[in-house]
Amino acid sequence: MTFDPTQAYLSIMMAWIRFPALPNYLYNRKIITEIGELVGKVVKLDMNTDSRTRGQFARMAVYVNLEKPLVSQILINGRSQKVEYESLSIICFHCGRYGHMENICNFRIPDSMVEVNIDSSVTAPENKN
Repeated sequence: MTFDPTQAYLSIMMAWIRFPALPNYLYNRKIITEIGELVGKVVKLDMNTDSRTRGQFARMAVYVNLEKPLVSQILINGRSQKVEYESLSIICFHCGRYGHMENICNFRIPDSMVEVNIDSSVTAPENKN
């Protein structure tokens, strides 16, 4: 990652992302980082995420390439997981790129979804009720 003064806009930037309603059994630093790497290079994990005190979502900072479609959702063990980007307000939900809105989109691509299967040794805890 180098600075190019001839480039009008940033191509790579750090952004905070969230995984809302992530299942509790995935709240593990290693697993959340692995999931985050599907979106971009993980820079920082919100420590409240790791301890589950935040409760509603896992949160981390990742490097994203703004010239490529942003990942809007991923599949974790066959379950669709939404990815939310903080502070990136101009995202086209048609092509997944940053910098323009859907009504002026020049790109035509399908949904950007990445699939991951978490190690089968990690399972949901049994309900003891």
